[in-house]
Amino acid sequence: IEIFFPFLLQEIHFLIRLEARDTLRGGSRHHVEMLQWSTFRYRKAHHFVIGRRNDALFRIRTTGGTTTTHCWRQCAPKSHRWQPQTGKPADTIMHNITGRTRVHTLQPDSMNPSNPPRILIATAGFGDGHNTAARGLAAALEGRSDVLVVDPCAEGSPWLNNLLRKGYQFAITYLPRIWELIYNGVERRDFSKQNIPFMHPVERAFSARLDEFDPDVIISTYPLYPYFVERYFKSGRRPRPIVTVVTDSIEINAAWRKAPTDFWLVTDEETKSRLIQQAIPEEKIVETGFPVNPVFDRLQPLGENAQVQPFRVLYFPTANKKSLQRTARLLLRHPDGPIELTIVLGRNLRRLYRLARGIAEDYPGRVRIRGWSRKVPQLLCEHHLAIGKAGGATVHESLAACCPMLIHHLVPGQEEGNLELLRTIGGGDLADTEVSLGSALQSLLANHASGWRRQKQNLACRARPQASRVAASFVLELATGNASPPTIDTPAG
Repeated sequence: IEIFFPFLLQEIHFLIRLEARDTLRGGSRHHVEMLQWSTFRYRKAHHFVIGRRNDALFRIRTTGGTTTTHCWRQCAPKSHRWQPQTGKPADTIMHNITGRTRVHTLQPDSMNPSNPPRILIATAGFGDGHNTAARGLAAALEGRSDVLVVDPCAEGSPWLNNLLRKGYQFAITYLPRIWELIYNGVERRDFSKQNIPFMHPVERAFSARLDEFDPDVIISTYPLYPYFVERYFKSGRRPRPIVTVVTDSIEINAAWRKAPTDFWLVTDEETKSRLIQQAIPEEKIVETGFPVNPVFDRLQPLGENAQVQPFRVLYFPTANKKSLQRTARLLLRHPDGPIELTIVLGRNLRRLYRLARGIAEDYPGRVRIRGWSRKVPQLLCEHHLAIGKAGGATVHESLAACCPMLIHHLVPGQEEGNLELLRTIGGGDLADTEVSLGSALQSLLANHASGWRRQKQNLACRARPQASRVAASFVLELATGNASPPTIDTPAG
């Protein structure tokens, strides 16, 4: 892999640049800068390139051998420093591997005398935690700074990135023990040296973004990017603060711990204590909470005295069909019901929809099916219980919504700390077998749901729905040179 893929990626990038150059009718006389290349699969493959020539961005779309081009939006010349335009900003939906991100149209300095801080947030699509943290932090910074969210892995090596993401999802779903060996092997790797050939395009893409955007603060929600930034600074570029947002809890991998960063933003007190024990200076660890969507701070979760008839369960299945069939039917047959089930299929919509539809038909009126939903915060606040894998995003969103959680799939290594946090708080447990799931439900619902009400109380004492705003305030103070550890408002227990 390390020998073959670099040459393949170079050939792919050359061909796509050539196609963009010819499509823009510039021939060899105009240079086209590749900003993004993404692949979407919906009935047929769609490839598009976002390229730049002179002062305009063009989107080139290829479908079934037919190529179409249109001017996507005007932008500032490269010689100008970009700033948000005056008045009400024109919103643009940028499609990339991190999802649909709403950003501001950029214009030259001369069009806006103000100079807000420029914040670059780097994320990656390996799991939902990195992207969720990036989007939550960007939403909290919106209107207070000029924010750019980028995925260097998707921009630098899009084809390989998609392949590795699919391999990662397959491994954590069907081969968790194999993934544990890979994850533990990272403890012995030195990321300060660039010895992975197929990461060179990713690092170059990241450096290009830094040169172009020229941020005042760099934020990374993925552990590898601080190593890229360190080499970027050593090449003679202007140093600036770098902040690493740690998306795991308690059990923190060496890739996070050894990262050359100015500050680590961590999710909880237990994680901070664990990092201090591992010789990280306390003054560099900032306990902000996981930067969930700021909308959590405006929602009202179910209270501990809420009615539990019917008992509403929000279920996030993995891609495993047998697991969905077994878990959903066990919930719906549970004697302490009635239980109403909402199944959020997400990226597994195509794979699992027919099976979920069959379950809904067998239990009419008791099953709702959702695909990829942007209303997960609202759903968590409306349901009594969440069931899902122990990913950082799901666990901390459930915590922000004061929604007890049962873990039906645990990835060894990286997710064990998230489970430990739930158990420490007293807001959830592992239920990855039929016996353990049935026992956990019985414990929650017995004696007029006293177990569930106790977990709601525990979660209310530790919930941090305002975490993204706390993190954003710290980053903005860092950008202006007035950074100090933020004050954490802990709910009264």
